[in-house]
Amino acid sequence: MTNVLVTCGGGFQGLGLVRALLASGGLQSFVCDVHADNPVRYLAHHYLVGPPLADANAYATFLLETTRRERIEFVLPATALDLRILASLRTDLRDLGAIAGVCSQPLLDTLLDKAATRRWLIEAQLPAPESIDPYRHDYSCPLLGKPIAGWGGRGLEMINSREEMESRFVAIDPDAYVWSRLLEHFQEYSADFAIGITGGVSPIVVRRRTRTSGGFAIVSESVRNPVLNALFLDLANTLAQSDGRGCFNAQVIVPQSRQVAPFISDVNPRIGTSATHALAEGINLPHWFIQSAHSPALCTPPLRPLVKSVRMLSDLTLPVLAHRPGGVIFDLDDTLVDHKRWLLAKMRALYEARFRDLADGDDYLRTAVQLIDDHEWPHLVDRMLELLGLPSTLRAETIRCYRAIEIPETPLFDDVAPTLSALRQSQLKIAILTDNPPATQKSKIAHAPLLRDVDATVFSQECGGEKPNPAAFAEAVRMLDLPADQLIMVGDNWMRDGAGAIRAGLAHAFIVRRAPGSSLCSRHFANRDTHEAAGMVSEVPNLTAMLHACLDARP
Repeated sequence: MTNVLVTCGGGFQGLGLVRALLASGGLQSFVCDVHADNPVRYLAHHYLVGPPLADANAYATFLLETTRRERIEFVLPATALDLRILASLRTDLRDLGAIAGVCSQPLLDTLLDKAATRRWLIEAQLPAPESIDPYRHDYSCPLLGKPIAGWGGRGLEMINSREEMESRFVAIDPDAYVWSRLLEHFQEYSADFAIGITGGVSPIVVRRRTRTSGGFAIVSESVRNPVLNALFLDLANTLAQSDGRGCFNAQVIVPQSRQVAPFISDVNPRIGTSATHALAEGINLPHWFIQSAHSPALCTPPLRPLVKSVRMLSDLTLPVLAHRPGGVIFDLDDTLVDHKRWLLAKMRALYEARFRDLADGDDYLRTAVQLIDDHEWPHLVDRMLELLGLPSTLRAETIRCYRAIEIPETPLFDDVAPTLSALRQSQLKIAILTDNPPATQKSKIAHAPLLRDVDATVFSQECGGEKPNPAAFAEAVRMLDLPADQLIMVGDNWMRDGAGAIRAGLAHAFIVRRAPGSSLCSRHFANRDTHEAAGMVSEVPNLTAMLHACLDARP
């Protein structure tokens, strides 16, 4: 498991970066910010509150201590706010075994100053924006001023006449801006890319920003333009040669008038706020950067789809619990255990043990994935034989072989370890309550050390009936030795885990929907037909959100 620290990651910019990291799988995300509560806290595996950036020494010490304590391997900035501090710590972090995804200090100083960036582009023979002296301009067209240290569309100034200039320059310092002619008709293109540890350049993701709001692109479309791609690639290679490292975002302006040539308007030495567009094209830039430490020559995906990405606000609603629970009861499959991955591992092993001489490997794998994805789990062997055109006389021996297969490492979701650890640190008791055949479930738990270290494990088939039968919940309550109203249930099935827990007297239930919208019909029916559970069952996208709802409750 790779540990990745995201700095200044609590806000909107950190949200896209952390989502990309979570999509990578196989890593633990640590996010630090100065605010105790923010959206990313409910998404990242671990959240840390750090000192204010204004105290650079304290902040640097905090980053180094966190890196040492948590065995961080990569440090990625979410915003431009702490880039200089990170750049100054590159050597110290490397001594601790961590790689910082940030440029060298000289290049960073250049890129964080738009006037210096323009000079750097010109020296590199890359198309740079024009620069106009506002005192000598004839104001036949308005001037646009961009803050030298600004980003996006924030803090822009527009001056239409000499008289307006003289009045505005009383309130602002003109030297704090770079000035150019205001272009009324143009197209803006944005590129997202990463530069790896050894200077390799990732695939370039070029998009057209069709709609922006507050400086953020909210609607983007993929662009395949050889000229633009070549220009952005030249920029990326030039950055790499200047010790540029990490994720980057850059913009090119293409004026409608042929009298003005296209130019690079911005070069941002950190991930773009809308870089999640790259994920839809199959390019995970933070993951690419991390992988570059192990595989300097990374391949470009053979096919990248043209997509339109639309960024929408979404709400996460959590209950305000009346009191902090004394314990948590977890369902096993699809809550803690990635059951589909476990089944696929079983089917791969079954092919080696039973089907290698009976079926083509690719056909077998495609069929296995289809059946697992269609939830045909109870009749997996029968349907496999049927779809592969094999005789049913093979059934008994195949089932015996399937049952005998042991998966050496039970696949758990990435948020399981940090959630169980946090519950332990908060002295909450933990139980597992599972319905599936006890022999199978015991095997899963035996091959997952984290799941063996719980206070109670209940196999419902051994104690009077599967969920939502109250007997199963009653046994878990008894084994935890706590009143039912001091316990909550966490599962993936609204009726079995949710309504069943509430009928059994538990305080609350959380239904984890790792695939958004996967069971809206169940929620609809539950709200309408199981009135006793109304307001006492909540949906969450991950275990992290559930954890904070519990820990934020009053003791």
